[in-house]
Amino acid sequence: MDRGVKVKRIGLKRSGLALGSLGLAAAAVAVAGPASAATPQRLSIGGGRIQLCAEGNYAAWFAYQGSSTGDLPEVAEGTCQTFNLPQVGDMVVQVFGHFNTSDGGFLIGALPGLVNPNGGGWSITTFGTTGDGGADAGFSINQFG
Repeated sequence: MDRGVKVKRIGLKRSGLALGSLGLAAAAVAVAGPASAATPQRLSIGGGRIQLCAEGNYAAWFAYQGSSTGDLPEVAEGTCQTFNLPQVGDMVVQVFGHFNTSDGGFLIGALPGLVNPNGGGWSITTFGTTGDGGADAGFSINQFG
């Protein structure tokens, strides 16, 4: 399915400290340590798995090299789903949002570095809104293992 993906610029952050900027947009990627007790569904993401939680006002999905943006199902707004990663070696993982007023989509950003499906698990939480063409959206990352 062609989701009419629109690319936007993001800034990278790690634990609230700026690591570098890929652009001037307000959306950010945050990388954190272990999840807090307030999010128990994210405490046990096993190696080779990604949990995606769509906590913004839009559905979300992710894609990895070798997949197309239509290969993986969307995660509905307000829900979480966990996916197994293919054993294809280190890969780039990108996170997308689905506009809630059209069939189009937008790139929120990419996980920093390469994701190793044999390494620890990942929890990705999208947040914000589809306002300003998706510029008001972002995501946070927790890596386990």
